[in-house]
Amino acid sequence: MDATATSAPRRVLLAAPRGYCAGVDRAVQAVEEALDLYGPPVYVRKEIVHNKHVVEELRKRGAIFVEQETEVPEGELVVFSAHGVAPSVHANAKARSLRTIDATCPLVTKVHVEARKFAERGYTMILIGHAGHEEVEGTTGEAPDHIVLVQTAEDVDGLRVPEDIPDPNKLAYITQTTLSVDETAQIIARLRERFPNVVSPKSDDICYATTNRQIAVKQLARECDLVLVIGSTNSSNSQRLVDVTREHGTESHLIDNASQVRPEWLEGVETVVADLSDLDRLTELPADVDILVNNAGVQQVAPIEQFPPERFSYILRLMLESPFRLIRQTLPHMYGAGWGRVVNISSVHGLRASPFKAAYVAAKHGLEGLSKVVALEGAPHGVTSNCVNPAYVRTPLVTAQLADQAATHGLSESEVLDKVLLEPVAVKRLIEPAEVAELVAMLCGPASASITGSSFVLDGGWTAH
Repeated sequence: MDATATSAPRRVLLAAPRGYCAGVDRAVQAVEEALDLYGPPVYVRKEIVHNKHVVEELRKRGAIFVEQETEVPEGELVVFSAHGVAPSVHANAKARSLRTIDATCPLVTKVHVEARKFAERGYTMILIGHAGHEEVEGTTGEAPDHIVLVQTAEDVDGLRVPEDIPDPNKLAYITQTTLSVDETAQIIARLRERFPNVVSPKSDDICYATTNRQIAVKQLARECDLVLVIGSTNSSNSQRLVDVTREHGTESHLIDNASQVRPEWLEGVETVVADLSDLDRLTELPADVDILVNNAGVQQVAPIEQFPPERFSYILRLMLESPFRLIRQTLPHMYGAGWGRVVNISSVHGLRASPFKAAYVAAKHGLEGLSKVVALEGAPHGVTSNCVNPAYVRTPLVTAQLADQAATHGLSESEVLDKVLLEPVAVKRLIEPAEVAELVAMLCGPASASITGSSFVLDGGWTAH
């Protein structure tokens, strides 16, 4: 595309973080490793994850998905999904001499433990969740006589004393892990209004990955005309992302693949946001784009000797292989048009290193090298490639780091901000997202024709030392 063309370029942005969470990744790996170790068939109760592409790939390898454990032939191997199961399912499996692998997400297990403990203390529990969801069924099975399901704030108004709540002074609530953060907060607020003595869990039940992705789409909804969530219709997480986006006034649709995108959705749309549940589906994104901004980023804070290898691989796949694939599939269009812009949101950690961040630092250093190669190859075709290297930006990723770093260093979160994150920085504050965006916008414009292969440091003086 000629830089002076009157039609606005279509930009495809990828939400960060994206993809499925560590709990689901763990569950999928459990099935894959079972197939490698024991060979097919490996039975899986329910879908291991609500993602049709993942389920289909596992089915091709020999996984057999069933609705109930009673469908599994006696003595065979069965994997329980990440959503968890009720104690009765374990009992049925034992009675049928099934070999079992429990791939329940640790955060779901936490909710199960809370349910048992509250029940042992004689509490009635309000379970905030969606009727019929596998996770709700599993949690309810832990203490069915003590749990009342609530789906909306209006349901709270309909609770009866003593029919539903025998003793308002012995009342607690727990939640499904994949709910809308805002909607759940409204339900909890209503619960506290009606029952001031209601007891909460020691920590939030909603999955941190769910929370982070909802924060990401809220931010992107303010910048975009359309948000496409790539996931399955039976995925609570995917549906909540659509709901949250629409609540913030931006059109959003849930799709399984690119073939489901309707042309009318794209009329007048300048920016499309795709939240991916499978990095291998990147080829389904449009390749005819003029500007590509790579901004994928997740973090894991741990010493190298304790760093989970699967998490290291995941971070490199997300933060280095994903940009490579996107660049690879969009360059032919840019070359054909004789114009294109690639901007990689790197980090000061692409130029420096910090302890306990092996995967993040490795991925960002790799991104720097990739960007320079693209700059050299793209220059004859009118394509530039640059990196933007901010220090700590006020984002959900940095907010989440505070807790991890606090645990690692034995400090409070406020001390982590002052003594760890901002310690090497001359300008003692977090960088605002708008500052990064303005620099990116400059690199995407016609004035950047001769700027390529560079790294633009936005670090408050960190690298001046």
